[in-house]
Amino acid sequence: MKARLGSKIQYSKPAGPHRLVIYTHDVCSILGNDRRPAAQYLTRLRKEYKKRRGELVTLEEFLRYSKLAKEDVIPHLK
Repeated sequence: MKARLGSKIQYSKPAGPHRLVIYTHDVCSILGNDRRPAAQYLTRLRKEYKKRRGELVTLEEFLRYSKLAKEDVIPHLK
């Protein structure tokens, strides 16, 4: 993928085959719990990273907080 910044052409790496944002239904699938506890889990994660209500949680933040391996989480994101 090419993008221009001024007169230079910048190249970026294409995104992986999975999403980079974690939603409540992903936490339900990954941790095997219901929607409400999953939403509470994301709320605790946002407080830990000093994010506002409604801000997106990235895959990397989720992995750091949950201490899960990326290989275990990615199959749930497709």
